[in-house]
Amino acid sequence: MANGGGVPPAGGGGAIAASIVSFLEPRKVLYDDHEVEIVPEAIGSVREIEDALGQVIQGQHGADPRLVGPLNLMRDACIAFRGRVQLLVARGRIRQFIHQMDHKDAAIFGIALGLLRGEFGPQIEALVDQYGVQITGQLKSILPSSNAAGSLKTLTELQQQYPIGSRIEVRWGPRKQGQPDSVGTIDQVYECRPMGFNPTVVCVLFKEQISGRLEAAFLNEDTVTVVGQKRGRS
Repeated sequence: MANGGGVPPAGGGGAIAASIVSFLEPRKVLYDDHEVEIVPEAIGSVREIEDALGQVIQGQHGADPRLVGPLNLMRDACIAFRGRVQLLVARGRIRQFIHQMDHKDAAIFGIALGLLRGEFGPQIEALVDQYGVQITGQLKSILPSSNAAGSLKTLTELQQQYPIGSRIEVRWGPRKQGQPDSVGTIDQVYECRPMGFNPTVVCVLFKEQISGRLEAAFLNEDTVTVVGQKRGRS
């Protein structure tokens, strides 16, 4: 993966892990403040990372799961990222910078980016810990051990705080009151890193009441309100 090229498909686990980390270190899509991200380049970079990881995985049949496991999870995160932004791409709603995008579109992209980084961080750290790989520069900022706000919450903890099925109201833009733009129920919650060095934030996928589509929003923004919780079984 040196110099931004493809990942070599052969070699020992330690050498491959070092090559992967070296390849990822200059990939700003994993750590730059999302406000300065060039959106089309970020999407292209994720696809390049996905392809490079796929090359390695294909050459590691029967290899140590401590190596292949993180690689598969990172590739899956790339695929999930592209799935979350594909509608924006298909409808021509991608702009050069995120601040030029519609507020809702910008939130969808920001959440997709944050989830990508939230998945990559633990997997990179697993490779670093397992193989003693040296890591330098800003890529360190997405590792769980570098999170100034503390370790990431588990999915169980998030679901206890924001129960699946809770009703939410979403107001896109600076409005904090008034008629909501979307109403729905929480389908899934995550903790992600959309801002590079900044602490993690909670985001949510929710089923929109009218369309039935899954939408995305940041739960800790003032524009999102959890207005009711699903009652547990008695």
